[in-house]
Amino acid sequence: MTHRLRLDFDGTAKNLVGFDMSRQAARQVYDQSGLGPEHFQVIELHDCFSANELLTYEALGLARGPRAASSSTTTTPPTRALVVKPSAA
Repeated sequence: MTHRLRLDFDGTAKNLVGFDMSRQAARQVYDQSGLGPEHFQVIELHDCFSANELLTYEALGLARGPRAASSSTTTTPPTRALVVKPSAA
């Protein structure tokens, strides 16, 4: 769990929906577990708004920027395929 950051209120929509907060929480979990986004093959993620869900993929380190826009697969560096939201298939 993480708290709202002052950056959340910097005037950008991305941070207003909690992007930096999600990114900070993911980093804490990765650091504590010794795992990272490269250790996962399937991700089941839900957000009530599709735009927020795409931002969360990026915040979790599963995609970078425009790559987050794919709804069925995305790639994480260097070139690894990752299945996201298989229940929607």
